Amino acid sequence: MLEIALRLLDEYDRSEAEWVQEVRVTIDAAIEASNHTPPIDGETFVNKILERFNQANETQA
Repeated sequence: MLEIALRLLDEYDRSEAEWVQEVRVTIDAAIEASNHTPPIDGETFVNKILERFNQANETQA
């Protein structure tokens, strides 16, 4: 039983480390993309997110 628990813990640790690496890659890509785009104000940013959200909901309906 102890071996199974240790294997599960090891698997959990590996999957968590993979997730952390994926998040780091995604964040690095977002930072790199932001270096090549002009800044926008917060209101414009939120409005664009809401617009994309609404479009996604319309296509699902």
